[in-house]
Amino acid sequence: MLALAFVAVVVVPATASAKPKVSASFSAKSSHGYRLQFLAKGKPDRMAALVQVSRLTDGRKAYESVADITDRGTTYEDGLLKSTVGDARVKVRFEPAGGPGCSGTFAGKVRYRGDHGFTKASLNAVKGTLRVNGRCPSKQAAPARALPVDASLVACGNGTKSAISYVVYRPRPRQAAHLTTRYEIDGRHSQTVREMGTLEPARTFIVAPDFLSATVEPHGFYTGTGEYSAGVLTGDLRGRLPGRARPDRLTPLSAAVGPGEVSSDCSDVTSAKRTLRGEAAGLYRRAEATRDRALR
Repeated sequence: MLALAFVAVVVVPATASAKPKVSASFSAKSSHGYRLQFLAKGKPDRMAALVQVSRLTDGRKAYESVADITDRGTTYEDGLLKSTVGDARVKVRFEPAGGPGCSGTFAGKVRYRGDHGFTKASLNAVKGTLRVNGRCPSKQAAPARALPVDASLVACGNGTKSAISYVVYRPRPRQAAHLTTRYEIDGRHSQTVREMGTLEPARTFIVAPDFLSATVEPHGFYTGTGEYSAGVLTGDLRGRLPGRARPDRLTPLSAAVGPGEVSSDCSDVTSAKRTLRGEAAGLYRRAEATRDRALR
């Protein structure tokens, strides 16, 4: 059974002289079963920000999300948090519920409309927390557990302004987890990350005893079949990522198969991740952790 935990961190600043780091957190429901979270971190006049929408479907066996990340377009001035990140528009003020500003309500406007209308949200208030220089204690999310894996496949490739990865592993003997991530590079300071994952029967990932060949045939968000041999994944496998007009082709891709965890020549995908710098890169890692906790 999948368990999804959302933790959001938003930044806010305060005094003009010291410019202390301020963090806040909130998440809210979006349409069609998605959940929206907004995260940001940095100085008052320039913060890295993340907006992520995620959902579990198919009896909590499938996970999909879209995350937009940027280090521009988010500010906090005179108590007003404003942000334009991907498909999200945020303009809110924080109203403490009491105490040293740890919990309260973000009031104003939170709007989100996903590509092709796959989900949308329109909120005037959302509960959350606020921290100043990390002094407000809160329960930290438990780190993602290492998943037992007896075989795995990693495949990846890139285009002019995008990169894609497809990973399959066996968290348990009778299960196969299929994960697909697409990185869309919007410029030096912005990136959209689309992800989906399904937890399926072990027969959807068949590996030869010598690890020289493998077959993948996932369902749910996928169609077609992939065949691994000689470092390449071929076939007609496609994945339907949230917010995309049509399924993405997942073949041919450079690939590797082996016992336990394996790696492939994913330098292009790695480069796509590294277009994000500093605080923005840290927020992307938090988005990855959310996905990993979901597919336990």
